[in-house]
Amino acid sequence: MFVPRISLDRNDPRHNSSSTKVLHAKTIGQNPGRARSASHDISVWEGMPETIPAKFSISLFGLETPDFSNDEKADTSTSAQNPKQARYSVLVVAFAAISLLFFYTINYSFTGHQRDTAGCRMSYMSPSYIHLKGFDTEHTRFASKYALYLYREQSIDTSEEPRGIPVLFIPGNAGSYKQVRPLAAEAAHQFSKLNKSQPAMLKSGVRNLDFFTVDFKEDFSAFHGRTLLDQAEYLNDAITYILLLYHDSRRSEWDVNLPDPSSVIVIGHSMGGLVARALLTMPNYQANTINTIITMSTPHSLPPAPFDWEIQRIYQHINEYWRKSHAAKWANNNPLWHVTLISIAGGGLDTVVSSDHASVSRLVPATHGFTVFTSSIPKVWTGMDHQAIMWCDQFRKVVASSLLEIVDVRRAGQTKPRADRMSIFRRWYLTGLEENSERRFLHSVKGPVELSLEEYSHEVLTLNQRLVLHPFTSSIGKIHLMPVPPIGSLHGTGEFQLLTNEHIVQSGNMNGIHVMFCTVLPFDGSRSPLPILLKGSTKDDTAPLACKDASSDVIYIPASTTDHKSPYSESPFNYLSFLLDMVTAYQYVAIIDRSTQQKSRFVLAEFFEKAKAVTFINSTLISLLSNGAEMTLGHGRAITHDIRLPAVKSSLLAYKLKVLGGRTGNHELLPPLVRQYISDPHETKFHVNVGEADINIHSGSPFLEPIQEHDITKALSLQVWSDPTCHSPITVSLRFDPFGSIGKLVMRYRVAFVAFPFIIVSLTLRKQFHAYDIGHPFMNFKEGLALVIAEDLRQLLTWTSLGSLLLILFRDSGAQFPPTAFEITPAPESFADILYHLWMSNDILLGLREPFFWFLAPLFLLLSIGVSAIIYYCTSLTIFLASLLYSVTLYNSKKWQKISDRQVSTLLIGSNGFEDLTHRLILLALVATVVPFQFAYIIGSFVQLITCVKAFQQVREQGYPQKSVDFFNYAQSILILMIFLLPINLPILVVWVRNLAVQWLTPFSSHHNVLSVAPILLMIEAMVSGHIIPRMDNRFRIITSVILLLLAIYAALYGVMYTYFLHYLVNIFATWLVVVQLINTHSSRGLPNTILQAFGHESKRRLPPISTQTKNASSSSR
Repeated sequence: MFVPRISLDRNDPRHNSSSTKVLHAKTIGQNPGRARSASHDISVWEGMPETIPAKFSISLFGLETPDFSNDEKADTSTSAQNPKQARYSVLVVAFAAISLLFFYTINYSFTGHQRDTAGCRMSYMSPSYIHLKGFDTEHTRFASKYALYLYREQSIDTSEEPRGIPVLFIPGNAGSYKQVRPLAAEAAHQFSKLNKSQPAMLKSGVRNLDFFTVDFKEDFSAFHGRTLLDQAEYLNDAITYILLLYHDSRRSEWDVNLPDPSSVIVIGHSMGGLVARALLTMPNYQANTINTIITMSTPHSLPPAPFDWEIQRIYQHINEYWRKSHAAKWANNNPLWHVTLISIAGGGLDTVVSSDHASVSRLVPATHGFTVFTSSIPKVWTGMDHQAIMWCDQFRKVVASSLLEIVDVRRAGQTKPRADRMSIFRRWYLTGLEENSERRFLHSVKGPVELSLEEYSHEVLTLNQRLVLHPFTSSIGKIHLMPVPPIGSLHGTGEFQLLTNEHIVQSGNMNGIHVMFCTVLPFDGSRSPLPILLKGSTKDDTAPLACKDASSDVIYIPASTTDHKSPYSESPFNYLSFLLDMVTAYQYVAIIDRSTQQKSRFVLAEFFEKAKAVTFINSTLISLLSNGAEMTLGHGRAITHDIRLPAVKSSLLAYKLKVLGGRTGNHELLPPLVRQYISDPHETKFHVNVGEADINIHSGSPFLEPIQEHDITKALSLQVWSDPTCHSPITVSLRFDPFGSIGKLVMRYRVAFVAFPFIIVSLTLRKQFHAYDIGHPFMNFKEGLALVIAEDLRQLLTWTSLGSLLLILFRDSGAQFPPTAFEITPAPESFADILYHLWMSNDILLGLREPFFWFLAPLFLLLSIGVSAIIYYCTSLTIFLASLLYSVTLYNSKKWQKISDRQVSTLLIGSNGFEDLTHRLILLALVATVVPFQFAYIIGSFVQLITCVKAFQQVREQGYPQKSVDFFNYAQSILILMIFLLPINLPILVVWVRNLAVQWLTPFSSHHNVLSVAPILLMIEAMVSGHIIPRMDNRFRIITSVILLLLAIYAALYGVMYTYFLHYLVNIFATWLVVVQLINTHSSRGLPNTILQAFGHESKRRLPPISTQTKNASSSSR
């Protein structure tokens, strides 16, 4: 390790020749403790004019270590700035520059590459809001802070009384109650149209929807757990009040025999969705008052900002409650048995909440809820940003239609039974292409339709012959009969599929395509052996057919034509798909062409072997990333072909898809269409008229525990739709997109850029304190950072890489995956079990399970070095500019020139003495009662900045004495540590300020622990008085080193998941510095004077000049 030394400038006329000795900063010889105590007992604010200045290298970015290159008496072996150190100092600058370049690259990738296209249409409405002032303090203690409104669409909702089905909208973090207006307006218009066109639907229990919405004054519920719980308590009171409104209001309007409503439908946006789930866990929740919850862009799995310990606790409590409830063996023991939960995510366009965390598959079984992306929803087919999901026109139409279909005013719960609700939600929100999707025509109560072949022209295809109707064939009114293959005629699982760009309509409609499954009369539900007799046969007549209409199972997919570039079109293709096992009771598929657009329509229908239309590419992830994947679909392909890629199941990786071939000019029936999908969660994206496409998924996200190992439902699949009559083969290739993948780190690891720099800052402080304690000057932060790079970086990278890789490998080999997410794992009993549980949990380090990503931890470590250097340069520049401003505005003024330095210090920092101590005690009293401790922390950070500015100004004015430079470097390093804590503490302060802005003057409900900030304030107070931390002997030195090392280890292991705890670790470090300050104060002065003197409040005595002390220290060292 280099040994910094101080030399005097002999050419400085201010000093006599007797002061031109070479002084070693390191104390050498016997009894070094006496020299240390002699030279560090007084404040740097006093005795400065007599100090002998050292020759320091002055720069815009702080005070460099002295340069002794021209001092012939200096020992070159202990030179402070040897070429090696200079090289590492350059590396600090290089790391800062590289980090800035990387952040620019990652931002450019995030904002400009692998981005979903936005296709939302604007929505329009005529809103009005009725303030329900009756919901006052008699009903809730938050009546003066929050407000409840009833939405009314002008010209549609003529009554101000709620007479429909109650729906409660919950806004999210900083959300507005007015965000309900697009959905509420659409529901009002849809019901008005239905009421006019189908008045008989009122008998089936359909009513209009009364949307209630809550004004939370744009509270920041994502930052503060207590605020979230306050909202939940208020909403449960609001639900009770809302249900009371219906007792008499609608009896005069509707049937008097209708039951009083006992539950509401809840819709939550963003954090409002989590509040909706929290309602059922609150003490004031009334059982069965909620049975349907729809959330939009809600982070169900993990908190988006883990800066508050209470948010973490609330998440754990809510999720554990839902899991345990659904783990109950009997329905009677499950309080959530009748509750459905639908989570809707916006996908990659949502840059506020990671859509990975919207999944509820670990919270509710498939019988009670699911997660779906807006790009999957039929006739929506587009991603949405965090706000657009509330106003997107095509999306609000689907939500409003689904809500109107699930309601049933004849039931007290106001909705259909849970199983029926889930069936309706699946039909509206899922593609219908999922495995085991429900087929409604099989269970239709409608009787068969008799079809007489004598009345129409018809043809019977041969077994397994494909039906192709294209614009050049004329078949209006013609019946095409496709024989259903008998069981065993197709190897493996057989399937029927039909694709058309026409509407598949119900029988009786005279415009479109009719598709029916038929058998020869008599129809008794089984296959009849009677053949169909065609015209011209030897028999006199033709047997009629008994058919069931299949139009109820139409699946809509985006139209793919040469003119389409995006999937969100208003004229989708119609698709039918049935497994052969479903239709073996029938003999024929009857397809009747009643299209009026013969020149543009096409119909493709076929029976095919499903196994031949599925290809597994079982490449490893490494092979896939290096070589990609490619396959060719030949001429004999089916209409659809599935390509399964089990290795692709990480949300951190992006790919480029290329589709070549499958085109013959303008004569193909459809250009290639690709559907990319995963099944858990339900995420589908359609790429129409595809040549190239971006492929990325929201599965396998960091910190989320997988349910089962090697789960194919979480892996990527590509479903290729093409014209099977086109003789051109289709080549599908998938290549890794490294540049697009870089941007995926932003949404998954935003917090890592807050937590990981603590590793570097802690180790840098450790270097600074160690060098200072053994006698060197207190080096500046950049020099400490250079030492970390020089001495520790290789070991850090090695241990981080090995730890990351071993952690992933041990998890992958030793993890026990329960068969279901709702199996309750027994609590660990022994200490070894606890350690094993902590090791195997997915919240350590970066929360990854793929060995490929081992490099991310060392990458973030390297970036943290750059971030630390950037913060150092920014603080140095800020201090320098503030010092210049101080000089210009104060010392260049005649008025200020008459004021002593001591008076200026008092004006800048505050008075020394009991008056200043009283101010600190008042601040702590406010923290204990009214304000959060984060407020005191922000004040302390500002005071620390002023202290650094004053210290820098004193150093410049007094000729750069070593003691002043030591103090400045020490103060600036502490300031840098505090700056990294600001992102953790600011969110709570923002919540408190917001409460004041809405005139909620009730004392803040949490974060009043004085001990959480008092040590930091005492540490700052000591520096305000100009006291640097005393040097420590071996015993205390080890404690300092251990505390900083533990801070670094925690930041690496748990900093990303439990960021809030970093504040408490820094507080422990501050406590230790305060203890050291007290211990090293002269005990002979008594306890009161000891405390006051340690923090600069004792009456000052005239002490010997620092130069004299320095000489004595040097003599003692000899």
